Amino acid sequence: MHIFKLLKGNSKLAILLCISMLAVILSACGGGDTKPQTQTEGSTTDPKATEAPKEPVTLVFYSNNGGTTEAFDQRFGNALRKKFPHYTIEYIRAEKGSLLPEMVAAGRKFDIFFASIGNYESALFEHQLEKDMTQLIESKKIDLSRFEPSVIEAMKQISGGKMYGLPVFNNNMVLFYNKTIFDKFGVPYPKDGMTWDETLAIAKKMDRNEGGRQYVGLSINPSKIIGQNSFSLPVQDVKTGKPTINTNDKWKLIFETMFIKPLQDPGVREEVARQKKIPDHYTFLRDQNLAMYAYLSDLPAVLPVEMEKVDWDMVSLPYFAEQPKVGAQAYPSYFGLTALTQHPNEAMEAIHYLTSDEFQLELSKSGVMPVVTKESIQKAYATESNFKGKHTEALFFNKSAPIPVKTALDPSINSIYKKSVADPLALGTTDMNSAFRLAEEEATKLIQQSKAK
Repeated sequence: MHIFKLLKGNSKLAILLCISMLAVILSACGGGDTKPQTQTEGSTTDPKATEAPKEPVTLVFYSNNGGTTEAFDQRFGNALRKKFPHYTIEYIRAEKGSLLPEMVAAGRKFDIFFASIGNYESALFEHQLEKDMTQLIESKKIDLSRFEPSVIEAMKQISGGKMYGLPVFNNNMVLFYNKTIFDKFGVPYPKDGMTWDETLAIAKKMDRNEGGRQYVGLSINPSKIIGQNSFSLPVQDVKTGKPTINTNDKWKLIFETMFIKPLQDPGVREEVARQKKIPDHYTFLRDQNLAMYAYLSDLPAVLPVEMEKVDWDMVSLPYFAEQPKVGAQAYPSYFGLTALTQHPNEAMEAIHYLTSDEFQLELSKSGVMPVVTKESIQKAYATESNFKGKHTEALFFNKSAPIPVKTALDPSINSIYKKSVADPLALGTTDMNSAFRLAEEEATKLIQQSKAK
């Protein structure tokens, strides 16, 4: 009782006494050992705290596709900056003064190059930018079995088993259709799993002239279907170095199916002649007199404003009867370290993230086709895009055709096949044998010129 009388009215003394008693209690709980604890904040119980701070580096991305800085940031840059705040992410756009030959000639360095298949390897080899990433892929424990198999195999084919890049996003060919035109003519909509013959039969019902307006039932983008054909025909034979246009009869089947049969109707012929070209995505979106159009699945993402003006949907790309449910070849875009990079580990870390389930899911939700085959990621496709609710399952309906070995001249030879075969056949200005012969001559000349350099 005396101690309480003493403390009464003496607050300072009360505080000091409480502190002393607390020290005694803590000492007792510690078994009398008043030595400091050996385990401190940042010990092995907190692995993240023991990691050395990341060194700030600048990672420079470059692509020769001419994409804007805004588009790069929206799709990749902002996500990378959020994931790696210690990295400075820069993007160089391909334009006058920074075209790839100019970049290389000026000695301007960039760490990561990205482009679509065909364009990717063509640019790498022409400018000696390729860098094998195999060891870095293994060190990061990147599981290549997660990816669409054909796009990994395609990369290994061009490099003798090496990995000069990893796919980050994919693309596929589908069949878009204008629901308004089908409704106008009372024709049932296309569906997944159609053969080309079934599709051509529907197209004939849509080849009509109403009130002086000519409607076209079907058109196929020539550059894409030639390069991504479902028979996996290369445009150049890598063993002989010769063009393949006259060495495989499947080319005749492809060109007849894609560029002769769909455009047989006299009124359609006149429309093609009027446009002076094969009806394309601008015909589908702006003129809106094209009922069905086979093109890359990313069209809604590339031209979102135009697509919003059309009541459209999509189904899987039709297939040839002899190859049930085999669609076009995949059309991936690869990201790879360049021989110029001074930050290979950091650049690889960035690519690793872009191929992760985390980022692939976000890509898929936004309406960019993922390159991994995980079902939950594929099912999330376009769920947070401006074309949510469309029949996006069409992208994953078919099996992708194997991708043949690509060469550096593929884009140029593809252009020859389009200009000398597809276009004149569609316009009806030549026959198939003459067109094939001319394309072979022009492609052979191009190959010889390339060898002479």
